[in-house]
Amino acid sequence: MIKFAFVQWQDYYDDAERYDAEVSFLNRDVEWYIQKAAAAGPKVLVCGCGTGRLVFPLAEAGLQVCGIDQSRPMLERALQKLRAIPENIKKKVRFVQADMRRFNLDDSFDCAMIPFNAVGHLHDEAQVLATFESVRSHLKASGKLLLDFMRPVPE
Repeated sequence: MIKFAFVQWQDYYDDAERYDAEVSFLNRDVEWYIQKAAAAGPKVLVCGCGTGRLVFPLAEAGLQVCGIDQSRPMLERALQKLRAIPENIKKKVRFVQADMRRFNLDDSFDCAMIPFNAVGHLHDEAQVLATFESVRSHLKASGKLLLDFMRPVPE
């Protein structure tokens, strides 16, 4: 059995402005995600998109990006940032409030990503599997899944 390290972070994500300030310098993975997503195709799904840390650079690189997050404050902050960017980038971005464990966008993507240890916030293996199934159902047949996570702590 795996013990997932991050299960109670709701208060942290409710303060989206503080979150933005604390993670603004964490960008070493951005270029990797851009390169991998661009190689997969033009349509990208970002699960656990937060305030748009990856969504906006992906759109600036020319990709069509849909970001989903279950946190209303995080999405409100992302939409606030969206209003401030150029129109040619803005039209490439869509945000949806959704739980990555179970969602239906009526769309398919060339690439899906679950970045920034978002998998580590799931409570158990069943939620991880539900997330992967939801994501898989939104990928095109040749679609790619990109993710990163910290190693879980064994019991």
